[in-house]
Amino acid sequence: MIEGPGHMPLDQIGYNVRMIKEITDHAPLYLLGPLVTDIAPGYDHVVAAIGGATACLNGADFLCMVSPSEHLALPDVDDIIEGTRVAKIAAHVGDTVRKHSGWKDAREVQMAEARHELDWDAQFRLAMFDDHARKIHERDGETETCSMCGDLCAVKMVNELFGNGVGKKQAGKKKGK
Repeated sequence: MIEGPGHMPLDQIGYNVRMIKEITDHAPLYLLGPLVTDIAPGYDHVVAAIGGATACLNGADFLCMVSPSEHLALPDVDDIIEGTRVAKIAAHVGDTVRKHSGWKDAREVQMAEARHELDWDAQFRLAMFDDHARKIHERDGETETCSMCGDLCAVKMVNELFGNGVGKKQAGKKKGK
């Protein structure tokens, strides 16, 4: 297994990953991020996810979790959880491009359909981190749309325009069906 660099500009990640893979006869490649900027202390996990997704789409095999406390302090449990979740998202994004499944991935398609239907239960079930998504959504109480747009929700308006109702599955639940 080869361990790759942890800090590099975004535009150099693809070349470096492909070069390392070629030189090592495609040995498994493990990257520490890579962090694409050093001026975001407290958000190094996000910076690493940007680099990690780019590295994955270019052939990296493993990503090192980077925590929000990277370069600042030893991570606590919440830092480890957040860093791991962000690394998992980065790996998924990179893999969907590298594997050419992209938005054709069954789970991605199901999530798009659940969002179109405003089916919150399906969205939570399909979410990578359903407990976190549900907790955020519940902050505003029961709503048929997200609270950001409310009645101006584009999905709701298109469904009403084309006679699809407002989130068929959710509307049915509210009527006791």
